[in-house]
Amino acid sequence: MVTMAINSWLFSIAHTFLTFILSLGSYWTSLASKFQYHNATKGLEWLSTGYYTLPVADEMLYFSGMKTPLHLGVLVLEDTYCLASIALVISLGYSIGTRHFSVYARGLRQSDYLMLEKMIMQLLSKRSHGTAKVRVRHILEPSKELNGNTISAVETSPANVHIVDPGDGKKLLAELTKEVALHIKGGKVARDDITPAYIDKLLQSRVQCPDPDMVLKFGSVPSTCGYLPWQMRLTEIISVPSLHNFNLQKMKRALMAFSKINPRFGK
Repeated sequence: MVTMAINSWLFSIAHTFLTFILSLGSYWTSLASKFQYHNATKGLEWLSTGYYTLPVADEMLYFSGMKTPLHLGVLVLEDTYCLASIALVISLGYSIGTRHFSVYARGLRQSDYLMLEKMIMQLLSKRSHGTAKVRVRHILEPSKELNGNTISAVETSPANVHIVDPGDGKKLLAELTKEVALHIKGGKVARDDITPAYIDKLLQSRVQCPDPDMVLKFGSVPSTCGYLPWQMRLTEIISVPSLHNFNLQKMKRALMAFSKINPRFGK
């Protein structure tokens, strides 16, 4: 009986200690998220709506002479991050003319899509983009709105933000392989017509965006973790240590590095 009582007492202590550690971890995650949000918006102007806007009058002049990616990938390989930081990266990209974005971040839930969309719109609302439209959706979700614009249209098109989950790239390729096999079997296309350009066309018709020409990879993980393996075969990857303190100056340095790259496409 004494032994059972001691074991029960030890179990109770262990359970209490474990519960305390888990609650402390939850509190730390919440605190870290708030700290990251503060850093992400550091030096920016506070709005009455509760969001921030950039105090730069014309980002196009600030980034003058640099290449503008048509599709900017945001690859977040950190365990902790905040949506405000991702929204800031996308709003900066929008300001310089980019209209297509893809976001790969661990733990990003579907319930976060609307919040991310609102944050991006708020960041753009008080700068010369008052009528900017933002559309955040999963990359495998069929597009509900085809406005007739080509994928290279910039001035009038909205910001298309595609959320990418682990395995989406492989799933796209698997589905495409089945589709191509059926086309060949049905005589709709010859084997000799299956070229990289043909695959590109099929993939772009599915996701309604061009391949990413620049990816900002945040974090120290030396991998792309399955992010769109076919689409990024010609992508320039710019590594950034962390998303936590990303700002206008770091975006400029990343674009400067991207602008200096002379792609040779295997030559």
